[in-house]
Amino acid sequence: MKEKSLKEQISEAISQMPQQLVIVENSIEPALLKEYFDSSCSFGELRVKIPPEKITLMTEHLFDTETLTDERKRILVILAHDQTVESYRSIERFVNTEQEGLLKTWGRLALQEARMFLESELLDESHGFILSGLGGKGNKLRYFIGLVAAIPNSLTTYQHQIVDLEIQTACREFDAELENVKFNSDFVSFTALVPLDVAVGDIIDLILERCNELGDFLSPDFLITNIEIISDEQIAEIIVDMRQNETDNENN
Repeated sequence: MKEKSLKEQISEAISQMPQQLVIVENSIEPALLKEYFDSSCSFGELRVKIPPEKITLMTEHLFDTETLTDERKRILVILAHDQTVESYRSIERFVNTEQEGLLKTWGRLALQEARMFLESELLDESHGFILSGLGGKGNKLRYFIGLVAAIPNSLTTYQHQIVDLEIQTACREFDAELENVKFNSDFVSFTALVPLDVAVGDIIDLILERCNELGDFLSPDFLITNIEIISDEQIAEIIVDMRQNETDNENN
């Protein structure tokens, strides 16, 4: 039986990878994202190739629960950079068997990076992977957006209905997936999955334009992040600062 070439092995492995791994789906703490990114960059800068026998030994240590957490995190980064199907499979097996927690999340990031390296090897192209605190799905990133009342605490039930309708309509037009909407007398917040090739600001501008055709009841200023879900209390504090800055600018 003819032995498969490296590219054939990589192609077969990628064909079995779920498409949603293009973007890390799970919400991840910003600090952990930065820690993984820093660790990956630091190892990448060394430009070292670990011998296969050492990779095998490291993999054994990875699955040994007696191995310290920091060491297991380091091994996952090294396996991600190994650029082999075997290392990809080892990370995949670790993610599938590890309980939810820090190491499983770290493993998901390593799995995503390992996929990127394999695709680059197969397609002879440069690839990047997207780290987002709120995660995503398929080719879409999750955003948290807050629309602010033009006049403090003035939004009525009828205006909430208008905003809700325009959010749904704009999301459909841009092929975005609306996940949830929350209403408050001072703001409306929602989360949505937005395609990578869509400028999320265009969606918001369209919503504001259509809503304000019916009375200019929304402020042109808004909140947006793909790092974390902002609590109502935090939104209220941010809005106070926004309005204060606007007042200060008008007085200057």
